[in-house]
Amino acid sequence: MKAHLLFESATLAIALLASSGTAQAQAKAQEAEADADSSGNLQDIVVTAQRRGENLQKVPIAVSAVTGEMAAALGIRTSQDIIAAAPAVTFAETNSGANITIRGVGGSGSAADEPGNAIYIDGVYQAAAPGLIFALHDIDRIEVAKGPQGTLFGRNSTGGVIQIITKEPSDQLRADMAVSYGNYSTVEAKGVISGPLGGGFTASVSAFYQNQAEGWGRNIFDGSKAYFGHSGLIRAKLKWESPDNRTSVLLSHMYVNTRPVASRGGAIIPGQITTSGGGIAGVGNPGFYNINQSYPTGRHLVQNQTALTVQHDMNWAKLVNILAYTDTKNDIWQDVDFGPAPARNVYLKNPVSTVTNELQLLSPSGSKINWSMGLYYLHNVLGLRPSVFTGTAFAAQGGSLTTDNASTTSSYSAYGQFTIPILTGTNFTGGLRYTYDDRSIAGYQITGTGVRTNVDTGKVDKKLTWRLAVDHQFSDQLLGYVSYNRGYKSGLYNVASPAQPPVDPVVVDAYEVGFKTQMLDNTVRFNASAFLYDFEGIQLRAVTSAGATFLLNAASAWIKGVDAELTIAPTRNFTIQASGSFLDTEYRNFANAPFFRINTAGGLTQFTGNANGNDLIYSPRWVGSVGADYKIPTAVGTFALAGNVYYNDGFAFDPQGLVRQTGYTVANANVSWSDPSETLDVQFWARNFTKSQYYTSVAVSTSGAQYFPGAPRTFGVTIGYKFR
Repeated sequence: MKAHLLFESATLAIALLASSGTAQAQAKAQEAEADADSSGNLQDIVVTAQRRGENLQKVPIAVSAVTGEMAAALGIRTSQDIIAAAPAVTFAETNSGANITIRGVGGSGSAADEPGNAIYIDGVYQAAAPGLIFALHDIDRIEVAKGPQGTLFGRNSTGGVIQIITKEPSDQLRADMAVSYGNYSTVEAKGVISGPLGGGFTASVSAFYQNQAEGWGRNIFDGSKAYFGHSGLIRAKLKWESPDNRTSVLLSHMYVNTRPVASRGGAIIPGQITTSGGGIAGVGNPGFYNINQSYPTGRHLVQNQTALTVQHDMNWAKLVNILAYTDTKNDIWQDVDFGPAPARNVYLKNPVSTVTNELQLLSPSGSKINWSMGLYYLHNVLGLRPSVFTGTAFAAQGGSLTTDNASTTSSYSAYGQFTIPILTGTNFTGGLRYTYDDRSIAGYQITGTGVRTNVDTGKVDKKLTWRLAVDHQFSDQLLGYVSYNRGYKSGLYNVASPAQPPVDPVVVDAYEVGFKTQMLDNTVRFNASAFLYDFEGIQLRAVTSAGATFLLNAASAWIKGVDAELTIAPTRNFTIQASGSFLDTEYRNFANAPFFRINTAGGLTQFTGNANGNDLIYSPRWVGSVGADYKIPTAVGTFALAGNVYYNDGFAFDPQGLVRQTGYTVANANVSWSDPSETLDVQFWARNFTKSQYYTSVAVSTSGAQYFPGAPRTFGVTIGYKFR
């Protein structure tokens, strides 16, 4: 009842603000149709959340957006750092990849499954969860659209969409380069060169490399390093535009090669001990950034993605086609028991191969009725080819358990959305999407004694989803909106236990009311929304008492919340950004939840419990971020002070709530100087300078509750050079 009253009060407050007539992010779209007043100190924000360039303040969707410049000021350097700009997002990094939660809605909790929330890079859907951890280099802007998205984007998303838009080749020569050195013997180099080739062609090549040679901690077992690694990225683009600028063709390729820092670690949480085996007893926590593992642990990811984007202006409509192929190779070595005993070890190959094609037809600029429609095709193959478990825990199976299989998804979708004026200043938006997902799994599982289980089966899920919204422009500075969206994600097969029947689809009904306003002569921007989600068929990954991985549907849940963003620009050289999110979540009808109790002999003992009323995993109640950027022009150049503080009041890692992240704060800061010509710049930076210790993820199983830590304090210097 208290949660319902809170939600209703927030909704009423928003409605009162709207009826009374009453983040810094500068974003540049290819086709900006924004008509906002550009006077004052705030820069217009142009986003493509509705597939066309529009002023953020005119879009009836909750969207967080930052430019590449502002991302650098906020310390956003990797995909995990996006939480600093969009507090409604939780980014969990594990040894195998990433799991993204937006407003309490996420995937199954495993990187072996297709993500529940979509990330797009330059319009291409990223289907491989192991590849969602990457450097944000040569970025034009980042957009986070919150709530189910299906009537505007190729792949339906239940919680939201994150768009990463990189810079396109320029028609004038530009070259940027920078080198950095930081603690933990971290060396970083990045650069980009872009310019015209003639004949309507332009091209760009950007590269990024980082090597952290020293570890955050040590492996107590043998004295080796823990939590160290390297990453590299190369992106090349070739673009052609016709002389009349009506047709463009963009060919791009992205290459990623990384051994993530988080993959070289993992430990049991304090208060528990690891499992024993082979005559070796379990041990407790070795220290926050230390590990105690007898089996080499790590991950090697190599990804290649090629995309071809063709656009043509037909006057009456714009035609866009995006064709992409992505090949992801993800090799993992892991000491599954996270201790010195040879109890559970695994080596696995987790390849993902994806082909997507999206055909869009968009209404022309200036149309009284804005409309878009599209067809989308996805063919995705992911699997374990193979995974091999060994150790004393598999003695009954002859010492090993091998799984070799692949899950194939062929998805076909048709979608469309239109916005029509119904009264002066009032618009109605309607959208529909039909999705047909054909999933199958084929392969086998075999024990060390030769007992083999074969599987070859499939299923089809299909669903009609929609969006309904009404927005009203109360004044030039105030937009209010209400919306109802239905999101959907099809059922899944469990590649780790292929004989298990598939889980059911996920359905999210999202109700939202919000407003967007700019005030005080365009020096203050304030956007807020309140929402209520009915979340059905939640997909979760857990581990049986025998150590086998299984998927289950966690019945349903309510999610209620409010999020808000405030930007203040007292002068053109000083900007303050603040954003926050409140969530009230609870499981419903989840009487078969996996619960655990501590086993004094090591690890945890599993039993079935009732999680009704418990918080959803990775769903903090309060999250906030405050950042500032202050530039000081002088005769010898421009000095800049920037920083941000992120606060998270904690959340549960499992439905039982056995392990919870306590509240923590992460603060980043940097001081920079650029010469009067803006050619040379020097930056001194520090991240997590308060030395906060927090978990990025915790996996709870019979082996114990095992965590991966967030980065400790890091600091360093960056020297950059720009050529124009």
